[in-house]
Amino acid sequence: MDVTNPGDEPAPSTKRHRPNTPITKGPSVDDFTPTTMTLDAFNQLSRNQKKKILRQELWDQRSGEFREKQRAKRSVLRKRHKQRVRLGEVPAKRKLDEQERSGHKIIIDMDFDDKMHDTEIKSICSQLVRCYSTNRHGPLFVDLHITKLHERCRARFDKAIADHTEWPESRIKFHDTELLDVFGTDKLVYLTADSPNEITELDTQKVYVVGGLVDKNRYKRLTLDKAEQMG
Repeated sequence: MDVTNPGDEPAPSTKRHRPNTPITKGPSVDDFTPTTMTLDAFNQLSRNQKKKILRQELWDQRSGEFREKQRAKRSVLRKRHKQRVRLGEVPAKRKLDEQERSGHKIIIDMDFDDKMHDTEIKSICSQLVRCYSTNRHGPLFVDLHITKLHERCRARFDKAIADHTEWPESRIKFHDTELLDVFGTDKLVYLTADSPNEITELDTQKVYVVGGLVDKNRYKRLTLDKAEQMG
């Protein structure tokens, strides 16, 4: 199995700080008129009970307003996107039969579950979703394979990304086996920034492996050592 360096990693993105949000004081129970009961019944409650009713009604009101705003926002965005598609500013979403197969094969090696914090587990799972989305909607698609999901990644997908079981295997294929059980080592090329070797072009006869790991550079040579151990 070959081990190569895919090149310099992209520079980390800079965080955008949210501006300070002014804090406003809500209505008092003394001035509040409930909508779920009569005012006489409301006035007979204790002050703590009144506050509970107030909070619940405000929550229901604001959550309803929020949902309406979100629906209106999505409607505007859909109309804007359709207009941009008509003007040729953005490409329309492609159907599966409109994409072309590139012939390249990529494996994301998910054998690093125990090396990541919980927030990093969420991050790597989100990155897998983006990989699928890109492979699903681009003009070309690769044969994308995901090796066995372990405890926390499996739980994350089953709970938060449950619809992954409906994704077409032609665009992403989940395996219940480890890396070496999917392809033989003679075809594998493990891409790692720790390798001194570099590649300048891709070979459709090779299978390229990327480590499914978010670690903020805590583990040096982790994927390189694994690649060398596999031979």
